[in-house]
Amino acid sequence: MAISLAAMPVYFKNENALAAYGMAYSAMAITGAFSFVYGMMVAKVHFSLALLFGSMLYALALALRIFTTPIVAVMTAVLAGVGASVALLAGRMWLLELTQNSQQNTTQLTAMRSILLSACTLFGTAFVALSVHAFGDVYFFLLLLAAMLVGIASIFAYKENQTDRGTLDNHQSINNKPQVSLRQLITLPVLLFAGSSLIGGIYTGLIKPYLILMFVDYGMAESGSIFVFLGTVFVAMLANFILLRYHHLIKQSAFAGFFVAMIALVLIYLGLSYVLSLQLGFVSLIIIVMLRSACLSLTASFEQVLQYDMLDASILAVALGLMQTAFLAGDAIGSLITSLWIIPKTAADYADLFRYSTVLIVIELLMILGIKIQSRQACAKVS
Repeated sequence: MAISLAAMPVYFKNENALAAYGMAYSAMAITGAFSFVYGMMVAKVHFSLALLFGSMLYALALALRIFTTPIVAVMTAVLAGVGASVALLAGRMWLLELTQNSQQNTTQLTAMRSILLSACTLFGTAFVALSVHAFGDVYFFLLLLAAMLVGIASIFAYKENQTDRGTLDNHQSINNKPQVSLRQLITLPVLLFAGSSLIGGIYTGLIKPYLILMFVDYGMAESGSIFVFLGTVFVAMLANFILLRYHHLIKQSAFAGFFVAMIALVLIYLGLSYVLSLQLGFVSLIIIVMLRSACLSLTASFEQVLQYDMLDASILAVALGLMQTAFLAGDAIGSLITSLWIIPKTAADYADLFRYSTVLIVIELLMILGIKIQSRQACAKVS
């Protein structure tokens, strides 16, 4: 997946198909926005089957990304959206089941999962950067290679899950819980978490599809831009190593960690808009982008821990699907804005995107703060 993530935007840019790339990204996000439905489906089957189906469908979509015509790109994105959403939900349910059947807490397992994802992204992006540096324009072959690797990994993961399934089936499975009613689901914490996910998706969709291209448009070579992206992945992995190292302490103060990381993120986004507006040079831009990567990684991990800890386990499977739906709906909105309204081509365009994102981050922070206040009030009533 990391190979495709790094290769796809430059491949489409070189094929003069940036419009198709923007439409494809939006279509994938919109398709993923139905994760609420996918979550109900995943909750009814074993996570290993859902993971196999989602991963194989995503592998097929990766192979089809070599076609850059708008219609094919959008159709491919729909397949990728369904596959990635199902696989992601299955992975999160696997994580929840592991926490129920082991002594490891959600903070520790969330950090381990994030580190694994960051490590895979790190090696995948490094492979793309080195391949482009050594052989030039090989993005076509890299997209096909990414599809093949995802397909192979899907089969191995399914076989491994089948081996462990007998052990897990001896414990209570999250898939065997009673069906969730709409009344159980519509609670203030769930709605606020969904709202924060929507906001987070919007500012993600504004920036993420164009992060590599931002450095290219700023004057950096393609291979250099990919190496910078590689650095952001490495920094994110280091941040999660810190989270893993101090997980026992952080478990008791997940909200405080989330609050501090979000405040830092606000300052970082303001700094990025300032650097881009004044065009202060590569060094300043790269340093702040690295800090952004660390804070985004920490806030995502902290928010997942808060979701696991503050939501009722009986509704968690469907609630996670709802939150993923909200995030991807926001991601679609953000990507549509940058595809149809603010098409970033200059440093000033990117500076505007970071300024708009700063406002959204503040709104997201206030929503999570509302959840914390509501939780304290509920605890006070009980006591």
